[in-house]
Amino acid sequence: MNAQEIVAANVAARGYMDGFLLGPLAARQIAKLCEELAELAGAINADMPWIDYLKHAGYHARLAFDDKAAWDGVTLNVDIAEAELPDVAVPLFVLADVMRMDVGQAAIDKSVADVARGVR
Repeated sequence: MNAQEIVAANVAARGYMDGFLLGPLAARQIAKLCEELAELAGAINADMPWIDYLKHAGYHARLAFDDKAAWDGVTLNVDIAEAELPDVAVPLFVLADVMRMDVGQAAIDKSVADVARGVR
Protein backbone atom coordinates (compact mmCIF):
# COMPACT_ATOMS: atom_id res chain seq x y z
CA MET A 1 0.00 0.00 0.00
CA ASN A 2 1.08 3.57 -0.58
CA ALA A 3 1.05 6.33 2.04
CA GLN A 4 -2.41 7.54 1.01
CA GLU A 5 -3.94 4.08 1.37
CA ILE A 6 -2.24 3.45 4.71
CA VAL A 7 -3.40 6.75 6.18
CA ALA A 8 -6.97 6.24 4.90
CA ALA A 9 -7.02 2.73 6.38
CA ASN A 10 -5.84 4.09 9.73
CA VAL A 11 -8.50 6.81 9.71
CA ALA A 12 -11.09 4.13 8.92
CA ALA A 13 -9.74 1.96 11.76
CA ARG A 14 -10.12 4.94 14.06
CA GLY A 15 -13.84 5.06 13.24
CA TYR A 16 -14.09 8.35 11.37
CA MET A 17 -15.55 6.82 8.22
CA ASP A 18 -18.24 4.72 9.90
CA GLY A 19 -21.78 5.35 8.72
CA PHE A 20 -21.05 7.97 6.07
CA LEU A 21 -21.75 7.85 2.36
CA LEU A 22 -19.29 9.38 -0.13
CA GLY A 23 -20.71 12.94 -0.08
CA PRO A 24 -20.83 13.47 3.67
CA LEU A 25 -17.57 11.56 4.20
CA ALA A 26 -15.71 13.67 1.65
CA ALA A 27 -17.28 16.92 2.89
CA ARG A 28 -16.24 16.10 6.47
CA GLN A 29 -12.67 15.54 5.29
CA ILE A 30 -12.71 18.95 3.60
CA ALA A 31 -13.90 20.45 6.90
CA LYS A 32 -11.12 18.58 8.71
CA LEU A 33 -8.64 19.95 6.18
CA CYS A 34 -9.87 23.47 6.92
CA GLU A 35 -9.45 22.90 10.66
CA GLU A 36 -5.91 21.55 10.22
CA LEU A 37 -4.93 24.27 7.76
CA ALA A 38 -6.02 26.87 10.31
CA GLU A 39 -3.74 25.21 12.86
CA LEU A 40 -0.88 25.17 10.35
CA ALA A 41 -1.40 28.89 9.74
CA GLY A 42 -0.54 29.34 13.42
CA ALA A 43 3.07 28.71 12.38
CA ILE A 44 3.09 32.01 10.48
CA ASN A 45 4.41 34.89 12.56
CA ALA A 46 2.60 37.77 10.90
CA ASP A 47 -0.37 40.04 11.44
CA MET A 48 -2.46 39.29 8.37
CA PRO A 49 -6.25 39.34 8.24
CA TRP A 50 -6.47 36.14 6.18
CA ILE A 51 -4.84 34.20 9.03
CA ASP A 52 -7.53 35.38 11.43
CA TYR A 53 -10.27 34.50 8.92
CA LEU A 54 -8.76 31.07 8.40
CA LYS A 55 -8.59 30.46 12.15
CA HIS A 56 -12.25 31.48 12.42
CA ALA A 57 -13.19 29.14 9.58
CA GLY A 58 -11.13 26.36 11.13
CA TYR A 59 -13.01 26.73 14.41
CA HIS A 60 -16.37 26.44 12.67
CA ALA A 61 -15.13 23.56 10.53
CA ARG A 62 -14.24 21.65 13.70
CA LEU A 63 -17.68 22.27 15.17
CA ALA A 64 -19.30 21.03 11.96
CA PHE A 65 -17.00 18.01 11.72
CA ASP A 66 -18.09 16.87 15.18
CA ASP A 67 -21.82 17.34 14.43
CA LYS A 68 -22.72 14.13 12.58
CA ALA A 69 -26.30 15.25 11.94
CA ALA A 70 -25.05 18.34 10.08
CA TRP A 71 -23.85 16.11 7.26
CA ASP A 72 -27.17 14.43 6.45
CA GLY A 73 -27.98 14.96 2.79
CA VAL A 74 -24.64 16.56 1.93
CA THR A 75 -23.43 15.72 -1.57
CA LEU A 76 -20.11 16.09 -3.34
CA ASN A 77 -19.41 17.43 -6.80
CA VAL A 78 -16.80 14.82 -7.72
CA ASP A 79 -15.61 16.71 -10.80
CA ILE A 80 -14.74 19.80 -8.75
CA ALA A 81 -13.15 17.70 -5.99
CA GLU A 82 -10.99 15.81 -8.50
CA ALA A 83 -9.90 19.07 -10.16
CA GLU A 84 -9.07 20.89 -6.92
CA LEU A 85 -7.54 18.14 -4.79
CA PRO A 86 -4.20 18.22 -6.63
CA ASP A 87 -4.16 22.00 -6.18
CA VAL A 88 -4.32 21.40 -2.42
CA ALA A 89 -1.65 18.70 -2.53
CA VAL A 90 0.93 20.68 -4.52
CA PRO A 91 1.63 23.41 -1.94
CA LEU A 92 1.54 20.80 0.82
CA PHE A 93 4.24 18.78 -0.93
CA VAL A 94 6.30 21.90 -1.68
CA LEU A 95 6.10 23.05 1.97
CA ALA A 96 7.15 19.59 3.15
CA ASP A 97 10.03 19.56 0.67
CA VAL A 98 11.42 22.97 1.64
CA MET A 99 11.19 21.84 5.26
CA ARG A 100 12.99 18.61 4.29
CA MET A 101 10.13 16.56 5.65
CA ASP A 102 8.69 13.31 4.31
CA VAL A 103 5.03 14.30 4.69
CA GLY A 104 3.81 10.89 3.53
CA GLN A 105 5.72 9.09 6.27
CA ALA A 106 4.76 11.74 8.82
CA ALA A 107 1.08 11.24 7.92
CA ILE A 108 1.46 7.48 8.31
CA ASP A 109 3.13 7.90 11.71
CA LYS A 110 0.43 10.34 12.87
CA SER A 111 -2.46 8.17 11.66
CA VAL A 112 -0.98 5.06 13.29
CA ALA A 113 -0.66 6.89 16.62
CA ASP A 114 -4.21 8.26 16.31
CA VAL A 115 -5.89 4.87 15.82
CA ALA A 116 -5.74 4.19 19.57
CA ARG A 117 -7.46 7.50 20.28
CA GLY A 118 -10.62 6.50 18.42
CA VAL A 119 -13.29 9.08 17.65
CA ARG A 120 -13.19 12.21 19.79
